Amino acid sequence: MRTNTSKLDGEMYNKEMAKLEKIIDLLNDALWQFCAWQKGYDVPDFLNRLINSPAETFHRYLSYEFIAQEKCNGFDVGEDEYNNPNYQICYEEITSEMVPILEAHNELCRLLPDIKEAYSNSLFRIEINAYGDRKVVKTADADLYIMKQCTEYI
Repeated sequence: MRTNTSKLDGEMYNKEMAKLEKIIDLLNDALWQFCAWQKGYDVPDFLNRLINSPAETFHRYLSYEFIAQEKCNGFDVGEDEYNNPNYQICYEEITSEMVPILEAHNELCRLLPDIKEAYSNSLFRIEINAYGDRKVVKTADADLYIMKQCTEYI
């Protein structure tokens, strides 16, 4: 009588867990940027839009135009008032805000197939802490799901 045995591919498991952690970190970075610029936001809706339509979502909520307008309003500078003494300071702040946003967008687009797969398999969820802060965390079933995916039957 032959019995089926299984073997966990540890290297593959570690790689997949690291990928999930990277996805979670990336989504939390994008969420933090979004929350810093949007008031009265719907986090689950934002996350769903980000995963299903990243270009539109970044353009709508985190675009250069949106952030420039907000920063210029804060400095009481028109977007085309280049001779205003506060314009250079405002422009530097806009640029420093945009660097991490564009880096996150680039990484999100690169990992989008993996993010969609993790999302469709419910490997992460939004958690709300006692202060009302929201963050992406892996689900309790994520380890088991990945372990099953990395098991070889011999």
